[in-house]
Amino acid sequence: MFAFINCKHKECLYQNKILDPKRNMVHVAQKWIKIAKYLQVKIKSNLSINGNMCKDKWNSIHNNYKKIYNYHKGTGNNTSY
Repeated sequence: MFAFINCKHKECLYQNKILDPKRNMVHVAQKWIKIAKYLQVKIKSNLSINGNMCKDKWNSIHNNYKKIYNYHKGTGNNTSY
């Protein structure tokens, strides 16, 4: 999972370095395909990883993060881990 998060982080850093975002726009599906290819190389696995799997996993991680964040926000227990 950390390799996946690292891959998404690198993709975000790459997007932030672009000076003219409209000129270098990538379709959302293509973005997830690039992430899947990078992840496939990074983890050196025989598993077949595609863009939809990566997008679904990212949404799952993000939703769980939001649930935990909102829970801690409501309890006043905003300690970092």
